[in-house]
Amino acid sequence: MNDLHDLTDALIAAAPVFRGDDQLLARAVYRTLARGKPVTDADLATTTELPIDQVQAVLAGWPGVFRNADNNIVGFWGLALLEMPHALTVDGAELYAWCAWDTLFLPAVLKATAEVHSADPSSGEPVTLIVTPNEVKERSHERIAVSFLSPGSPFEAGVIESFCHYVHFFTDPESAAPWVSSHDGTFLIGLDDAFQLGQRWNAARGFE
Repeated sequence: MNDLHDLTDALIAAAPVFRGDDQLLARAVYRTLARGKPVTDADLATTTELPIDQVQAVLAGWPGVFRNADNNIVGFWGLALLEMPHALTVDGAELYAWCAWDTLFLPAVLKATAEVHSADPSSGEPVTLIVTPNEVKERSHERIAVSFLSPGSPFEAGVIESFCHYVHFFTDPESAAPWVSSHDGTFLIGLDDAFQLGQRWNAARGFE
């Protein structure tokens, strides 16, 4: 699947859509986590002015919420504090993304510019970007491609292993070709298409 409309529909169907209080809470998790420190339920209750029991109940029902040994949030739907292959710096905070594509849609959610550092898994060559909420402003290579996997079912707790591990930056399609051919179900889209896909996904999830 490489049609952006079909891919957008598949991603929307696989992930929760946030509305009302849920959207308020999701946005608060993202923006509080982006400060670079674990997030407590009390932090979120204060930020959103929602009852803490409501905050805890909603978070307990969502996949994609990762907590540390102290039960504080350290990862949420693409954004993480623990080291991962895709790094981004936002307002001085050193953060990480679950997959390459996350670094393209997170700046719009956070309403901030991100400096992105990753690497081509085939060559090991560094891939760097500057991504604003509205565009990919700078890129280290002109023909960067993104490997993708269309979700066939709703994302669950294992989304990182079942989806994110297949979504990477490559310096160009030629570098990506051997990797894609050896990973069933994966395909390539261009960097600008991947960014537009992120914009569509944000809008569908309530992060316009």
